[in-house]
Amino acid sequence: MANLQTTYLGLPVSSPVIAGASAMTGDPEKIAAMAQAGAGAIVIRSLFEEQILSDSNQLAFESGQYAEYPEALDYIQGYTRDNDLQRYVDVVKECKKAVDVPIIGSINCVTEGEWMSFAGKIQDAGADALELNIATSPLDIAQSPVKAEETLFDIIDSVRKIVSIPVAVKIGPGYTNLASIIRKIGRSGVGGIVLFMRFYTPDIDIDKMELTDRLSASSPAEYVYPLRWVGIASSLVSIDIAAGTGIHSADAVVKQILAGARVAYVVSTLYENGIEYLSKINRNIGGWMDSKGFATVEDFRGVMSNKAEENSVMYERFQYVKRNAGVFG
Repeated sequence: MANLQTTYLGLPVSSPVIAGASAMTGDPEKIAAMAQAGAGAIVIRSLFEEQILSDSNQLAFESGQYAEYPEALDYIQGYTRDNDLQRYVDVVKECKKAVDVPIIGSINCVTEGEWMSFAGKIQDAGADALELNIATSPLDIAQSPVKAEETLFDIIDSVRKIVSIPVAVKIGPGYTNLASIIRKIGRSGVGGIVLFMRFYTPDIDIDKMELTDRLSASSPAEYVYPLRWVGIASSLVSIDIAAGTGIHSADAVVKQILAGARVAYVVSTLYENGIEYLSKINRNIGGWMDSKGFATVEDFRGVMSNKAEENSVMYERFQYVKRNAGVFG
């Protein structure tokens, strides 16, 4: 019978299926239900830098730094600093008492500064690891791409000096040289990298002629974008790789692991199908493993990654060349 146990950030997990940060993972009861349903680990709902700095209006709306991030617009308003910080600590403590799966704290940040001291409070509350959602996607055209990259690594270095628990870095794909950024993160001393953040996108109401918020669920078709970069990243770094965005089924989880991911994050599918759907995902992964003769997750991790020479062109641009070959001949 298939064994789904593996590790993530050096922590033992019962399944490679991780409940990613969402509104649900801010509720201890729902977190307990996720653990019961088979989540390998749970990432607590993100705490935003604006909340910690108690300056949400200035940071989020005057600077526009968070215009792309869906959690920011529906979460940072209406809370005071003390209540936010204490509530977050309380949730971590409650979850550590109630469940036996790893609990991962999450901070969404854009700058290096005062907020970083709270990383230590998350550790002291009992979190097993910390996820840094580093949103270096500047809208200031005067800021160079080099400066944005420097900020990313300044944050990583500073947080690593504060905490001793494992740290994972979650990034978006919007870098000038994404492969270079991934490799540098792999050498920065963190335990893992999460590919990718899912961005907020505005919409336009053509009847009212106004911009509207659009917080839509991911599509199952979206898994292919992190899949490509998971496959590429597996040849660039030796740290753990987590896949996120568009992971709705056991098949999508299996594909990410075949490409080299250690775990896969699920969020939207839990909203659509319920928390108990975690159990079905795990059963289906186990069923696939049994059908292929794989006893453990390690038996098939990375076998379809970019490390294999025959796969490299497929991850890079072979599909494009294949589909267009002969167009001019």
